[in-house]
Amino acid sequence: MAVIFKADAGDYMVAAENLRKDENSIWLVAPTNFMRSHAIELLLKAVLLANGRTLDYCRKKIGHQLFEAMNEAETFGLVLTDQTKNVIRTLSPLHEDYTFRYRPSKPYAFPNQAVATEAVTELFDRVDAIVQSKCLAP
Repeated sequence: MAVIFKADAGDYMVAAENLRKDENSIWLVAPTNFMRSHAIELLLKAVLLANGRTLDYCRKKIGHQLFEAMNEAETFGLVLTDQTKNVIRTLSPLHEDYTFRYRPSKPYAFPNQAVATEAVTELFDRVDAIVQSKCLAP
């Protein structure tokens, strides 16, 4: 499942980048951040799955809590820059309360698009190394 989650996260990353590059991207901030946040969720859960956590655990215990998933993934050797951790910290409550799915009337802050893209790319590369070593090693 870790390999599948990582692959699916890659697809969400591509979709988010395609939206970000659209000339009307200012109107696509919520969908772009939704896809980016979901990619982060899948990547963090891929680390947990690669290290023996079950799908049921990921669904019920972690849910959509990106910050909790990141903290647990770090205990399994995931190392991220402070910038990437800050992006995940910023997106975590917004992802957990479905802000990007059902936008609230109150204002909210989200990461700079370029910084968020860098963060997800870093996360993907670090997770890829973990998943490869745990799941695809001979």
